[in-house]
Amino acid sequence: MPLTLAPHTLLLAFPTPGSPAAAPPARADTPASYAAPARAAADRLDRHARSLAACAADAGWNGNETGERFRMRLLEHADRCIRAASDVREAARRLAD
Repeated sequence: MPLTLAPHTLLLAFPTPGSPAAAPPARADTPASYAAPARAAADRLDRHARSLAACAADAGWNGNETGERFRMRLLEHADRCIRAASDVREAARRLAD
């Protein structure tokens, strides 16, 4: 992989979770044009993490080992979404520079 890429050769897509894959953006003149879609994707990941944590907080998971395992899986996935959102935000900052 080359150390630098020509901006006109990049094509990124950030589909919305839970919906059909979004069409990729038109080719951009600069990598900075991808910063806003990246920030939006990070926001969606944060919202998804919050909804998973809220689901895990439901008392219905309590009571048995299987429910507790599912609850922990939800929390683990929420944590992964939070970390991914942070990584995407960092990428957005770098793209914007």
